[in-house]
Amino acid sequence: MPDAPPLPGPSHLSLAVADLDRALRFYAALGLRTAGRAPAGMAMLAFGPVTLCLLSAARLSAELGAPVSPGPGGVALSINLPAAADVDRLAAAASAGGGRVTVAPGAPAWGGRRAWVEDPDGHRWELVWNPRWQPAPDDHPDIDRDGN
Repeated sequence: MPDAPPLPGPSHLSLAVADLDRALRFYAALGLRTAGRAPAGMAMLAFGPVTLCLLSAARLSAELGAPVSPGPGGVALSINLPAAADVDRLAAAASAGGGRVTVAPGAPAWGGRRAWVEDPDGHRWELVWNPRWQPAPDDHPDIDRDGN
């Protein structure tokens, strides 16, 4: 389908959490703003052009029609930041907000700066600054172009 237009990016990401209030405190410490909250175990957070949906495991299980558990489930999410200092700042904020820094801020072999953190439910987030890729809206890394 070479003539088909590209798909738009995701509109929201959903994460199963064990304790919605604890998860909200963590993401608030990172600077995310609550955009809405439903009484049945769901909150939505403004996250750039994407909405981050935090749902109780029971609520997400009901939505999917399949059992889910809070935690990482083999998924890692990344936030490409505008400055190297933001990596350190957000890693500290993640820790103060109830998360855990699993890889301290440092320089990976390809350059730049990165840290890995986990939210209170174990969802893994890469906090990264890449000097060769500062994304603009609708920009995505190109391994051939960026050399990553």
